[in-house]
Amino acid sequence: MDGKRALLLVTCDGPIENNADLVQELFARLCSYGKCEMTGNYIVPFCSAPDTIDTTGMDTAEKMAADILGL
Repeated sequence: MDGKRALLLVTCDGPIENNADLVQELFARLCSYGKCEMTGNYIVPFCSAPDTIDTTGMDTAEKMAADILGL
């Protein structure tokens, strides 16, 4: 994975704070171990099922796509 770009997209059932922090830390460690370039973390709060994705989730997905493409 050396030099490859990586990003994290996570949904959580509550607020980001004290909810998605551990998975972000694990992802950072995995990227460090694999020598990946961390492109970013994208967290969608208050989303526990596909039908609960709202405009926040769509905005997050669009930002993530733009960051991947370097726009």
